[in-house]
Amino acid sequence: PGRIEQNQRNDIQSEKLTDNEIMEDWQYPLMKAMAEYAAETHGDVLEIGFGRGVSATLLQEIGVRSHTIIEANPYSVSDHYAPFRRRYGDRDIRIIEGRWQDVLDQLGEYDAVFFHAFPLNLAEFVEFIAESVTFAEHFFPTAAKLMRPGGVFTYLTTEIDSISRRHQRSLFKHFREVCMKVQPVTVPPDTRDAWWADSMVVLRASL
Repeated sequence: PGRIEQNQRNDIQSEKLTDNEIMEDWQYPLMKAMAEYAAETHGDVLEIGFGRGVSATLLQEIGVRSHTIIEANPYSVSDHYAPFRRRYGDRDIRIIEGRWQDVLDQLGEYDAVFFHAFPLNLAEFVEFIAESVTFAEHFFPTAAKLMRPGGVFTYLTTEIDSISRRHQRSLFKHFREVCMKVQPVTVPPDTRDAWWADSMVVLRASL
């Protein structure tokens, strides 16, 4: 969730990352819980950040009507998305390459928005992690605009067992209802990520 090591680089948008640099395996339970929220209506899902395709595969296994994916890293597209897409040849899946900020004019309305992205450079890390309640906070207003009434928004909260008052206030500026649960995780001692706790709040915000 933090990706501090990566963000000491100038810009990782176009770098070829290892699987663990994209997402470590300990995050799988979080991805599964988030995918269950996002796919609960089996409707049209927008996913921000494909990475290794872990969450995308979970969404397809649960079943959704359509699946739109935004991914900025060309190596994630060629090395991970391409084989994923071949496995689901008859499904309504499409990818939009680029940063979400640059492709909004290509998007419609969705029943769920699944946000699993991380900072692409040090400036984004400072602005959207160090100075925010959670990295996804800067995406809250955009997520709300992209969702149909009753739509679901989920993201990595980086909160251990509850969410702060500031986090709540930020959410309720854009969403009508929030529900959450605590998801246990097992973070290995040699993790390269910034997460250290044995749990994280998984959250579902809706209009």
